Amino acid sequence: MKIFFINKGLEEELCSFETCKTTRGLDMAKKIALRLQQAYAAVCLEDLRNAPGRWHELHENRKGQFGVSLVEPQRMIFVPIGDPTDYTENNAIKWDKIYAIEIQDIINYHGR
Repeated sequence: MKIFFINKGLEEELCSFETCKTTRGLDMAKKIALRLQQAYAAVCLEDLRNAPGRWHELHENRKGQFGVSLVEPQRMIFVPIGDPTDYTENNAIKWDKIYAIEIQDIINYHGR
């Protein structure tokens, strides 16, 4: 799958293990590297639906976004790339039609 980042700064941080380790800690850097490896190895998002990390659709004010677990309670937030009509049917997202994502943030969206 193709992976993009919302900005150059986030890409540089997350794609450099040493930088990520400095900014987010060793455990987070390892988990981020693992999740990125999983995403790069997938052909489409469907390949990750049951993969470790609980890749999942978000709801309510985050509808259209996805999350994957990192070090609890942190999640990597991403969105599908492309025209939504290419990967939706009957208002449902078709995971097997998503071939590229954009990483947007790493947050605790539950506010714990």
